[in-house]
Amino acid sequence: MVAIYLIVYAKYIKKMPGDWEQIWPQGIPIATACAVASLLAFGAAFWPVWNGWTIPAIIVLFLGLLSLLSFAPF
Repeated sequence: MVAIYLIVYAKYIKKMPGDWEQIWPQGIPIATACAVASLLAFGAAFWPVWNGWTIPAIIVLFLGLLSLLSFAPF
C-alpha cells in the first residue's frame, strides 16, 4: 500500500515534482517495517490453525503473490 500511494497517487494523481525517493525518503524503511509487522501478524494469526505448517504456508502464499504480480498489466 505504501508503494501504491507513493508511485500512483503521489506521482500521477497529485503530480508531485521529481522522484518520490527524494520527496519522501522514509518510504522504503516504513514499507519494510510494515512488511515485517505483517509477517509476524500472519504468523500469529495462522499458528492456531496450521501449527508447524504456518511458516511454509506463509512462504508459499508470498511466492504466489509475487508470481501473481508478474501477470499484472502494468
